[in-house]
Parts: sequence; C-alpha cells; structure tokens
Amino acid sequence: MKDPRVIFQPDVYSGLRRGSDQIANALRPTLGPLARTIAIDPVLGDKPPEILDDGGTIARRIFQLPNRNEDVGAMLLRHMLWKLHESVGDGTVTAAIIFQSVFHEGIRYITAGGNPMRLRKFLELGLETIDVEIAQHIAPVTEMNLEQAVRSLCPDPQIAPFLVEAFGILGEYGQLDILEGGQQSIFELAEGLYWEGGSLIQAEGQPSYRTSLSDAAILISDFDLQEAKELAEFIAEVIRTGKKSLLIIANSLSVENIHLLKMVNSRPGFRVLAAKPPHLELLRRTIALADLAVLTGGQVCVQGAGQSLKSVRMTQLGAAQVVWSDRRLAGIINGAGDPRAIRVLFHQLQATYRNSAAPDEQKRLRERIATLMGGFGILHVGGVALPELEHRRDAVKRAVDLIRAALRDGILVGGGITFLACAEKMLTYAHAACDSDERAAYMILSHALSKPFEAILQNAGYESGVIRDQVQRNNYQVVFDVECGQLAAPTIFDSAKVLRAVINHSIGSAALSLTIGVVVHRKGYEKDQPGIDA
Repeated sequence: MKDPRVIFQPDVYSGLRRGSDQIANALRPTLGPLARTIAIDPVLGDKPPEILDDGGTIARRIFQLPNRNEDVGAMLLRHMLWKLHESVGDGTVTAAIIFQSVFHEGIRYITAGGNPMRLRKFLELGLETIDVEIAQHIAPVTEMNLEQAVRSLCPDPQIAPFLVEAFGILGEYGQLDILEGGQQSIFELAEGLYWEGGSLIQAEGQPSYRTSLSDAAILISDFDLQEAKELAEFIAEVIRTGKKSLLIIANSLSVENIHLLKMVNSRPGFRVLAAKPPHLELLRRTIALADLAVLTGGQVCVQGAGQSLKSVRMTQLGAAQVVWSDRRLAGIINGAGDPRAIRVLFHQLQATYRNSAAPDEQKRLRERIATLMGGFGILHVGGVALPELEHRRDAVKRAVDLIRAALRDGILVGGGITFLACAEKMLTYAHAACDSDERAAYMILSHALSKPFEAILQNAGYESGVIRDQVQRNNYQVVFDVECGQLAAPTIFDSAKVLRAVINHSIGSAALSLTIGVVVHRKGYEKDQPGIDA
C-alpha cells in the first residue's frame, strides 16, 4: 500500500477477522458446565499465572496484539465484551461466539457482492425479531423452580445449596455478603443492618473488639463534636429520658469528648457508643442517614443546615433494641421506626428499582431496600489454598448477581436451547424474505444462534449434529445435560436479562463492524508487520 498508515479492503476485513478470532477462540473453551480454564501470565512480578474462566476478565487481560490490523479487530470485540460484563456480569463467551459467526458470514456475503449497509440494516431488524421471540418465552422464578434456577446459574455445586437457602429466605433484595472462609463453606443469617463506619472511640483489647448496647437512643448526625461541655449536657438529658444507652453517629470527636465518653462508660448504669456515618460520598451518605432515621424513628441532624448538639431535641433521636460497633463497622438491630413509614419507603424504592435500567442505580437501590428488611445473610466461601478461595469467591459473586437478575427479569431455558429455537425461527423468516440482503441477514443470524449450543457440546466432547436433531424433534422442550450425557426435561436455565443483553451486544457490534471500510493507524505503525504490505 502507498500509505502504510491507512489500510483499505480487503486487508481491513482480513485483519479484523484474525484479531477478533484470537479473542473468540481463546474464550470458546470456557463455555458450558464441562469447560476448561485459561491461564494468563501476570503483567508484573513473579506471581503465578491467573487461572480464569470468566470471559470478560480474560478478554480484559488481552490488551494488545503485535499486528496492528489484528489488534483493531481484537480491541473491537474486547470492548464489546467488557461493556457486556459490566452491564450484566455474564454471557461474554456466548456473545464472542455469536459475534464471530455473524462477522465471518457477513464478510463472506459482502465479499461476494453484498451491500454492508443494507446487510447491517437487516441484521439489526433480525435482532429486534429475536428479542421479541425471546421475550415470549421468559418465565418467572418461583418457589417451584428456584432451586433449579440457582443450581443452573451457580457453577459451584458445593455453594449452590447455600445460595438456594439464602435467596429462599432473603429474596431478590436481601443483602448477602460473600466473604472468604476457612476450608468449609458456611452460610449464616444475622439480624439488623450494618454500615462501614467504625467506632470513633479507640477500642481496647483486640482489633476485632465489638461492643453491643441495649435499649439505645440514637443521635443521627454529621456533626464534628468539639465541646465536651455540650456533649456532657446532651448525655445528661438523654439519661433523664430513661434510656439505658446512647449511640452517637457523628463525623468526628475531639480528644476531650473521647475522654468524656470513656469516663462515662467507666461508670455503671449508662453507656455510650460513638460511630462514624457510612463511608460514602456526600449525597449517598445523606440518603443512607435518612434511611437510618426512618428505621429508628429519628431525624437526621445536619451541621450544614445550622443545627448543632445544643439545638437537638430528644424527640429527634432514634431508638433501637440493640446497637453495636467495632473498629470497622457499626450496626443496629430492631430499630423503633414507624412500620408504616418503613413500608411506604420500601414500596417507593421497589417501584424505582423496577423502572431503573442502569446497573449502578439498581445496585444502590437494592442496597437501600436491603437495609429496610431487618436482616442479612453472610456466606463464608471455603477453600484449601488462597488462589482457590479467591477464584471461588469471585465466581460466587458473579452467580449472586446472575440470580438477582433472574429473580428480577425471569429465566429462559439454558444450554443454548433458547437460541437454537430462535435459529429455527430465523430460518423460517429467511425462506419467506423476498429481498436478497434480508434473506442473507436472517440466514447469517440463524447460523450464528446455533453456535453456542454446538460449542457447549464440543467442549464436553460430544458431536452436536445428532443431538441437535433430537432436540428439534422434541420441539425444543428438552435440554441435553452434558454431565449426564442424555436429554432431560428443561431444568437448566439462563438469566433472561443476560441472554437478551448477549443478543443485543453481539449482533449489534458485529453488524457495525461489518461496515468498517478503512482503518487508520496513528504514530508507531511498523511497516514490517507480518501480513501487511508497505
């Protein structure tokens, strides 16, 4: 080429295809219940290789190919997969396989004389048709199918029973903390709520020292408490109300106030805890304090609004049956808030959550809903060695997100069967199409939608042809269980949200990539790269 920085066809398609193939082929072995893992060398240090089976993370670790043309194709696919990973947390390997098939077949059609823009138009039209078809087969998660749904979405058979128990009790919104445990995994339930904002008073004894108080009044504020005289008068007024203890939530305490509280706690009859507000940015911290006020029947006292400890009335204090704090955390159990006010806030948050499409906003709303439920679960994930613990913990966290999505948006038959049924529909539409570009687009989609089913079987050591015919004869009302090696009733499920996101990301990205006609490289381009003519 005359100018090696500007690449034209057919080298563009050739480079994009080779680059995207390297990522897709690297991810393909990790699909399915009998999949393999990928080992990736660490970038720095002498650490052992990472052992991964998460397609999004694997793609993220591949950040540059030596050939610049191939690198463009790889980065296009990598970017799509990471966006999908951040959006729904799963489905990246399936998306890579569908992308690869659509892109390959699309290039073949375009190089034979097809128009890339018209092909993209009909691919996107077919995408809408597939999405409508998938939506018609979504089923809700109920008590009857919860166990099968959880076992399908959690790849760890030892952890799945704990998640069945956890979501059976906590439901879609409940808080479930995933922690590293010992050699055995343990699930436990705890009452109340907690936040990261530990004690303002230096705890004596061990770092894990925790203090619990009963029948407590609660000051909910963002005060910086400086004057010991003001605090002493405030404590005396609380004692006169008949409460046995006090929890002060404030930004900071002066040294004099810390000494005052230690002196109060050294005497029998009344005790005080002081804890920081939740460690969040200003707006989220303000909202968290407001939720805490609803739960405890108190009011938030804000320094920026001109309030101070002198102006606080006893009617503004919240209350709880138990309060506690340690160096890192603080919490309450059985707040004295008005049940009606709690229910109103719960339903408001629930409605907002249902109407939200942003994952980050959904997560924040779900955390707020969880605080109103009065309890949370803790799952200690066990393992023998640290790499195993970290791998299992990350896998369980992904599974928890998938189960929540399934509880919210429903489930579909898994194992590639849903896509396989859609493939037959697209074949029917292709035969009915009069336009050649439309017919080609639907044929491309039909072929691509069967690829995840084939990859799952191939990774498990099966030939897909005969098994696909058996599934088709049963009208896609069965699945092939690769672990048992036989057809079975549909007891393998996927999250509907994930499958719909997979279709939208993979087909949309492949259709767009087919319209790339020129690639322009910036500085640093090497003329002697393999496969490029200078």
